Amino acid sequence: MTFNFWINMNNLLYRLRRRLAIPRASWQMAVLGLLGGLAASVLIVSFLLFIQFLKDLFSQLIVEFPFLTHNTPLLGAVIILLIATSLGLKYYRLGIPFVIYRIRSHNGSMPLKNTINQFIGAGISVASGFVVGREGPAVHLGAAGSGWVGHWFRLPNNAIRVLSASGIAAGIAATFNTPLAAVIFVMEVVLKEYKMHMAVPVLLAATCGAIVHGFAFGDGHDISSAMFGQEAQFMLNSLPAISWKLAGSLLSLGITLGLLSVIFGFALNRVTTLSYHISLRWRLLLAGSITCLLTWWMPDLGITEMEAITMQLDGKLAASTIAALFFAKMVATTVALGLGIPGGIIGPLYTLGALAAGCFLAVMSNYFQWDPALTPLFLIIGMGSMMAASLHAPMASMIAIMEVTNSPSVMVPAMLVMIPAQLVVSQVFNMPSMFVQQMKMQGMSYAQSPVVMNLQKTGALAMMETNYQWLDEVKDLHQSKGHLLAREEGEEHDRLFFIDPSNGERWRMEGIDQQSSLAVAYQRLRRARKGAVYVYGDSREQLLGIISWQLLAQYLHEEVS
Repeated sequence: MTFNFWINMNNLLYRLRRRLAIPRASWQMAVLGLLGGLAASVLIVSFLLFIQFLKDLFSQLIVEFPFLTHNTPLLGAVIILLIATSLGLKYYRLGIPFVIYRIRSHNGSMPLKNTINQFIGAGISVASGFVVGREGPAVHLGAAGSGWVGHWFRLPNNAIRVLSASGIAAGIAATFNTPLAAVIFVMEVVLKEYKMHMAVPVLLAATCGAIVHGFAFGDGHDISSAMFGQEAQFMLNSLPAISWKLAGSLLSLGITLGLLSVIFGFALNRVTTLSYHISLRWRLLLAGSITCLLTWWMPDLGITEMEAITMQLDGKLAASTIAALFFAKMVATTVALGLGIPGGIIGPLYTLGALAAGCFLAVMSNYFQWDPALTPLFLIIGMGSMMAASLHAPMASMIAIMEVTNSPSVMVPAMLVMIPAQLVVSQVFNMPSMFVQQMKMQGMSYAQSPVVMNLQKTGALAMMETNYQWLDEVKDLHQSKGHLLAREEGEEHDRLFFIDPSNGERWRMEGIDQQSSLAVAYQRLRRARKGAVYVYGDSREQLLGIISWQLLAQYLHEEVS
């Protein structure tokens, strides 16, 4: 009875794998998207609770040892270094650039030790006072948590790639409670395409992330409720009409934020490049020391994007303080991320954008009569526009602003700021996204052949052929009813050959795992442009089917035409 049960389960899993190898929308992928989103959300919520635990722990240490008041970043750097050394420095590539690289080049597979480094290291860096965000670790952990579901079922790599992308959406939604912006971010920045079979599981995973967030922290624990009280929300919902004079101010703000994004990107690029060949030990200690000095000079250095807006709306920050805080946070973020502290860049970009908009308003109010009712609009748009320009993600930024404010009226003025900011960065200065810059500097190849990218979307199980015969079963080559194979027994393992029935020519066959995509078969056969590869199951002895070069060529021709 038990034996039959496992046979039936294996048959069901095999049919599931063959179904998911085809890039089409299906209820199976939708269910797996929910499971992956749930796994990612639980991991992210655990990470957020871990950060809160560490913050409480550092607070107790400061009470016991007052000299740590402004020195916790250096202590955090030492702990991060010890953890990274114990796990192995080769597993220290972390964050959103690493995730994008793994999805493009390794079908979303996230090494376990990198994920552990990300969970513990990023938790310590955020809690100890480094100016880094939570969303970078959330993206990494979300992709890992959801991708592990696919690996546990041994799904085709094209399905695992979609599951990893779903985990990213769940991670962002579980962190910021902005599920729609999370979906757009995945499509715009990570996958860079929109396909229905990808969109459905990503949408469900993001929804799952938002639900788990609400269940864990309550409906009031999100950016919009923490950032905007009832008074600020009323101001956003009752904005005056956008005049041509205000449109000019918005365009000017966009150009200003674009220039600041260029400066920030250039500084981060230079710090990363100059420190790349320095030992990680000295990089982390230097980052901790500089952050400690900046904290001594600017005690409010660690304010979040929520606090940056609420403190400006409450009038707690003078214009000179806003400018000094902007400069200090830009330097602190550049140093932390450029020298290798684990953490995200979106949170700091939000804060820098809000502070930059505050500086802009302080300068503009000296020359024009300013309506204070418009202040929340400029601050929230500045927050999103800095991210849009730096990461080349205008759609995700606009949707995030709308979700945060719960006010569709911010969309038109937001576009008047984001479009010039994006054009300044991408067209005037020809600067790529910060994620792309970081990948290039770390030697992670981003560009791929369009043929390979297209073949990655289909699993080998979907296209393999099973109409083959063994040579010892056929007396005449021309009598074969399908592809003809031959086996040559060796001392260590059997060798399989693909035989061309037209001329009897033999081609040695390489094996590919059942999880492989058609891109793997293409890379094995593209040099000779003849022959075939065989697809094996749980072991190399379990032959499932073959993929010939002729089949691949026909598939590519159909895709192009």
